[in-house]
Amino acid sequence: MRWLLASLSLVCALAAAPATAQETRAELLAQQRAERAKDTAPYEPNPVERGLLLVDEHRIFDRLAGGLYGFYPRVGGFPTGSGLAGGVGYRKAIASGQWAFDAGAAASTRGYKAVQLATGLPRLFNGWVEVGAAWTWRDHTQEDFFGLGASSALDARTSYRLRGHELSALLALRPFPWLTAGSRIGLLHDDVLAGTDGALPPIHAGFTEATAPGLSRAPRLGYHRLFLDVDYRDERSNPRGGGRYELSWGWYDDRQSGAFDFGRTDVELLQIFPIFDKKRQFVVRVQSSHIEAESAARVPFFLMPSVGGSESLRGFREHRFRDANYVLINGEYRWEAFSALDLALFFDAADVAPHWDELTFRDLKTSWGVGFRFNTNRHVFLRLDIGAGGREGTRFFLKFGPAF
Repeated sequence: MRWLLASLSLVCALAAAPATAQETRAELLAQQRAERAKDTAPYEPNPVERGLLLVDEHRIFDRLAGGLYGFYPRVGGFPTGSGLAGGVGYRKAIASGQWAFDAGAAASTRGYKAVQLATGLPRLFNGWVEVGAAWTWRDHTQEDFFGLGASSALDARTSYRLRGHELSALLALRPFPWLTAGSRIGLLHDDVLAGTDGALPPIHAGFTEATAPGLSRAPRLGYHRLFLDVDYRDERSNPRGGGRYELSWGWYDDRQSGAFDFGRTDVELLQIFPIFDKKRQFVVRVQSSHIEAESAARVPFFLMPSVGGSESLRGFREHRFRDANYVLINGEYRWEAFSALDLALFFDAADVAPHWDELTFRDLKTSWGVGFRFNTNRHVFLRLDIGAGGREGTRFFLKFGPAF
């Protein structure tokens, strides 16, 4: 009996020893983890990161863009090449935000000026429907014109002034946050005057109505445009994933003589391919426009699409090539260098032609370069792009906001 009891005691001790040792090791590991946790301080953002977080928290750039109510400063808003621009605006919500009113004025360092009044019902039927109207007066003082076509010469550069106004109305349907479809109608009238850039000859010295349609008599146009916009980017002003696809078609009617009746189709495809937790992205954008005049009618030169400048072909001057049809391809590789700064390598290619079937991929104008984008999580607030490869010198573009 004693032998049996001794044997049972020995078995129990042997069985308990591993458990006791295991518990001891577990306690030791837990103690070590606790000690390491004490030694590891929580991450503290640096002063730059704290400042950017504060900007996002108080929605500073939303106020700059007029996205919030009350008085706000306006930054930019003019065509590429206008110089640094700024102004002031006021936006007010009425009837619990169902009705909105927005008024603003801005000017640039190169004398560009604009005044805009807009009103509408932006959130009808729980945001499914938007109705609006707007009036804009503009004076673009130093627009460049090199002539029409892909073979236009750099030394043919002239300056013109485009001054006029536009009245428009909008009806948009938004069944999903990423889908907008609608229609816009309006009246458009601009006058072409001599540009104010004293370093360049005025447009009338180098071109005529035959080589620059609409130069001697800018038409009064009525237009009706239909559009479809699919936008599922993660952020509108600093996207790191998603895409945007836009299609629009419109008809422009010369209300005086019919000499400038034409239709226009525009397509834009943008896709962002994020890698490494969105710290790096490949971005591809394709844009194209097709304008076709009716019978013997013509298209005003200042309403034709152009490529060149900070948002398209960055190795060339603003509006360097212009014609009734164009195709543009942009490619970028972006990566986060450190907080508040992204770097980018880009490549641009484009072609313009008077007729759609004359666009080819054999004679593309190309450029390449490097970009610096100062940003918060939600906004690019300053961008420097350095473009080259266009055989017309190196171009520097300093802009407030993203390229695309």
